[in-house]
Amino acid sequence: MKRWETWKNTLFAAVFLATLALPLRNGLPSLQDALPPPSPTFSKFPLLAAARVALFLPPEYERRYNDHYEGRWRRVQLYNEALLNIFQARVFPNVLRGQEDWLFWTGEGNLDDYQNAHPFSRADLEQIEEKLSAVQERLAAQGIAFLVAPAPNKETIYPEMLPPEIPKIGKQSRLDQLLAYLEENNSPVKILDVRPVLLANKTQRQLYYRTDTHWNDYGAYYASAEIFKALQKDFPQLQSPVLETYRTENETISGDLARLLLTDPLFSEPTLQLEPLSLPRARFLEKVDRVITISEVDDASLPRAVIFRDSFANSLEPFLSERFSRAVYPWSFQIDWELIEREQPDLVLYELAERYLHHLKEIVP
Repeated sequence: MKRWETWKNTLFAAVFLATLALPLRNGLPSLQDALPPPSPTFSKFPLLAAARVALFLPPEYERRYNDHYEGRWRRVQLYNEALLNIFQARVFPNVLRGQEDWLFWTGEGNLDDYQNAHPFSRADLEQIEEKLSAVQERLAAQGIAFLVAPAPNKETIYPEMLPPEIPKIGKQSRLDQLLAYLEENNSPVKILDVRPVLLANKTQRQLYYRTDTHWNDYGAYYASAEIFKALQKDFPQLQSPVLETYRTENETISGDLARLLLTDPLFSEPTLQLEPLSLPRARFLEKVDRVITISEVDDASLPRAVIFRDSFANSLEPFLSERFSRAVYPWSFQIDWELIEREQPDLVLYELAERYLHHLKEIVP
């Protein structure tokens, strides 16, 4: 065992040094080329000239090195491939490699969220409840329903795929804290918890991509079905999607986390995409300012919706858009009251990833 560790460490050092040395075969960028043209002022004052070199040269040289170093990204790929395939490394910038090559996002404090390392304070919960209640009240005065639908983090649904050495620290997740606080205070705010339906169905089908941060079509299907069940009290004409009305298509994808690893070929995975058996009714209009998607269905009996969202809504859109006469999807955590005034929706849906729950404190009612 000790001999294997010594060999592995030696090989790692050799690969690392070889990667560093590769650019030397073509030479390095000229230091002189990295400097701006000389000026008469600097020639008269040598100390200023020295300061000019010390301040200007390092960042400018790095920029030119990155721009002109032949094959830089390919060498990064080779290095990462060695870490993955030879040394079985788990930790990369913003990516954690878990069990069976499941990849997890570690940026934005995502693992802290999983570990319950930074729970909401009582003041945080009060602030969120006050703001959401104010939004609810303002919308209700206009006859508009309001529903908050957090998208669970991948590791919330698949904790067993994380490396075993990552423990829980706190007893309650922030979502559990918020739901308990709203119930304790009889808040009118409706927050839909889709975790139970996802946990109940994950043994039947894979619901999140192995190489991506997000749920796949099956995860989005189950989440959207729960959303429509929650809305049927106010809008009985809304029907949840039915799985039997979709066919599956085999696809191979490399998700956002795989792309962050910069390997070639990329980590990939087979997946099943859900496609409707009949032609979709919804037609998608051109995006407004590239951040607002709009869909329409020629059925005046269906409600109109404004759906504040993040990237988890990408897979929800095909299910949601079929069931609203008009759906406007602004990519924002802030309530756009001018947009609501223009659209006159029957419903405002607020979707955000579980790791972004703290943004609820920033809402302007």
